[in-house]
Amino acid sequence: MALAWYLDEEQAASTAAIQRELMEQHAFVPVIWPIEVANSLVVNERRGRLDARAVERIAQRLPLLSIRVDMEGLPRTFGRIMELARICGVTVYDACYLELAERYKLRLATLDARLRDAAKRQGIEIFQG
Repeated sequence: MALAWYLDEEQAASTAAIQRELMEQHAFVPVIWPIEVANSLVVNERRGRLDARAVERIAQRLPLLSIRVDMEGLPRTFGRIMELARICGVTVYDACYLELAERYKLRLATLDARLRDAAKRQGIEIFQG
């Protein structure tokens, strides 16, 4: 979602409320988030959607967001996270977000319809911007 603010004007408009909320409070992300974001930047550069300067600008801005990386989920990888992946039919990566939202009773902010549906089935509230 964070990259939508930099890459996709249409999605950036629909997620602006989340970006505004980050000005006032922190978002929590699983430990895999920085790796996923870095990978997305590299992939978008390879595909020609971003040049190296744009990647560098975005990479410098991301740490300025009020985002906290949750290290507590890591020990839950082979437990609750795998369980959520199985019962919800999502990837382990997506289950990391479900587990974090479930554990801290957080609203989940995602553009992924499958993840949104899985969250709803688990009783996890979806951020509505």
